[in-house]
Amino acid sequence: MITWDAFNKEFSTLLSSLEVRRKRYLKFLYIRTAIAIAVVFVSFAYPTEILGGILDLFDALGRQTGLFHMKETVEMEAVVGKSAIFSLILLAFICSGFLILMPVYNYRGTNRSAALQTFRFHRFSLKDEAYSKLLKLFGSFEFAPRGGISLVETRNSTLFPEHQLYLPEDFVVGRLNDITVKFCEANIARVEDRERISIFKGLLIVCDISEIKVKLRGNFSGRTALIYDPKKEVGKVADKYHSMERLSLPEKFEPVLEGYTTDVAEAQSIITNELLECLDAFATQTQQLTQQIGHWDDRLAYAVAETYNYIKDKLLSVVGKPMLPSEIAYDEEYKTNLDITKSDQVSDDMASLNQHFELEFYDDKFVVTIPCKFDLFETNSIFEPALNNEDARLVYHMMATLDQLTKHLNHAKL
Repeated sequence: MITWDAFNKEFSTLLSSLEVRRKRYLKFLYIRTAIAIAVVFVSFAYPTEILGGILDLFDALGRQTGLFHMKETVEMEAVVGKSAIFSLILLAFICSGFLILMPVYNYRGTNRSAALQTFRFHRFSLKDEAYSKLLKLFGSFEFAPRGGISLVETRNSTLFPEHQLYLPEDFVVGRLNDITVKFCEANIARVEDRERISIFKGLLIVCDISEIKVKLRGNFSGRTALIYDPKKEVGKVADKYHSMERLSLPEKFEPVLEGYTTDVAEAQSIITNELLECLDAFATQTQQLTQQIGHWDDRLAYAVAETYNYIKDKLLSVVGKPMLPSEIAYDEEYKTNLDITKSDQVSDDMASLNQHFELEFYDDKFVVTIPCKFDLFETNSIFEPALNNEDARLVYHMMATLDQLTKHLNHAKL
């Protein structure tokens, strides 16, 4: 695996190239902001003159084409009224908004990925450009801002309580130590009174050993799960795993985690103190982040996208193909209200996965959940460098953790 010094050097080079782009668009933003302020000022200071000039222009065009004579059919006072002035000022604000926001959107680019391209013409994506290049330093990893781990990958997992919504983003797939590794940010939620209640928000990791059965001598023999249960609430956790044996854990983790397994020998060979310490160290880092804040332009982009999708769905429901009775029933039960804040309420239920890392392995899957309230793979505002040192440390520690995990699986299964 690449050393920290080598990684940090590549990170600095990448950041320098992104800075050139940021400063260019930041200059455009300042210029357009000045123009926008001037447009708004003029619309307030000289509305009558502007409307009169527009009227003269249309009248001249009408006379040249012979189609109409505006000044002979419409009185100036009727045209340049309060409603016309209000409309002019509103138009000025709208145009100014576009002038200011376009450099921001052009700087950030699309949320589509060049690596997992599913469209004909690729547009630049700042997030894709940043994280794809960083992740490729660790091997053949591909990054896609849209998409996520398929529900098929985790449908047999017992970690997730009943839910209606699975909202993944920032999907990464690659291979480490001959094991296929996939991870993404995931929001797993249920719907209550048309509001999303998150059961889990954080990093979902799946290690798939199905492609290396010869080396690993087959899939996992049994099923093992480590569940967060500091209060030892037998009714809520143990009943779920009543057919499985209790698994003794290292002393540090015994107070907060409960282990259940169908194959004690296999579980003891894989669930070691070193493995749990490795996952705990990374999970602790994700809880102590201080610079992964939600930037205004990211929130704005999310709000615009959600509003667009909401309006599109409403229009399609009116003018599109009539919905089937089953679709209507589903919408009535699970459809959520428009939310442009990206701030779902998080469940306090003990079934929630948001208190501690958890893991489970079965068949050919090793699943890990690491809760985190932050968006881990977001670039910064246009007013600061796209990435910072905390981003670099987070990516490196995450990949080092996955490297140690996959090495451990190889060693334990040989």
